[in-house]
Amino acid sequence: MIYVLSGGTSLYTVIAVTYPAGSICTCGGKAAKDTSGYALFNVKAGNYTVECHTSDGSKSKSTSVTVAESDKGKSKNVMLSYAAYYYNKGDQCAAVTGGWAKTGTGGSLTFNSASMTLAADSYQNVADASTTNKVDLTNIKTLYFSVKSATAYDTQGYPRVGVAATNNPKSSDSSQWTASKTLSASSAFTTVSIDVSSLTGSYYIVVGGFQGDAGPATIEIQDVWGEEQ
Repeated sequence: MIYVLSGGTSLYTVIAVTYPAGSICTCGGKAAKDTSGYALFNVKAGNYTVECHTSDGSKSKSTSVTVAESDKGKSKNVMLSYAAYYYNKGDQCAAVTGGWAKTGTGGSLTFNSASMTLAADSYQNVADASTTNKVDLTNIKTLYFSVKSATAYDTQGYPRVGVAATNNPKSSDSSQWTASKTLSASSAFTTVSIDVSSLTGSYYIVVGGFQGDAGPATIEIQDVWGEEQ
């Protein structure tokens, strides 16, 4: 898509920003015309700081964008969020999480370009998808998982999501988890929320299953993120 400034013939690059509605968004110090949550900035080649913040200044997020001469006539998309992502549609957010890995004594964890899938299909074995690093949740109010579960907790597989002090908690035993929720079966991605506002310090973020007599569990994970306090 090509954007042209009205009244001129020069092509400019557009930085298209999506940000939390109601916030104030700036690019290179220039403010967006409103707080709708979407803004377009016409820019020339250079380095720009794109930022948004709440009106009271309690929350802010920024990123740097480099525009080259070869970007003329193009658009660059930027998304700003006050959320902290731990997995984002194929991105393992390794700078924070250290990546995701299968833990436990059985099952498998597979990755594709948009999600990861945990299969707890080894009898009497724990299968977890866990962050490699413990993640600091001190400033996180709510943890969210966008997941699709082929089975329900009360019928088979014991699918569970949450946080734990270890990276291989048994999903059928809630006492091994610091905060968690069990999953219902769903054919579409469903968002599950967990209140972690009382937690301080670092924990593993885990998706787990356990194949007992009731059968296996398969859980597909699309996004994992935290809402900041």
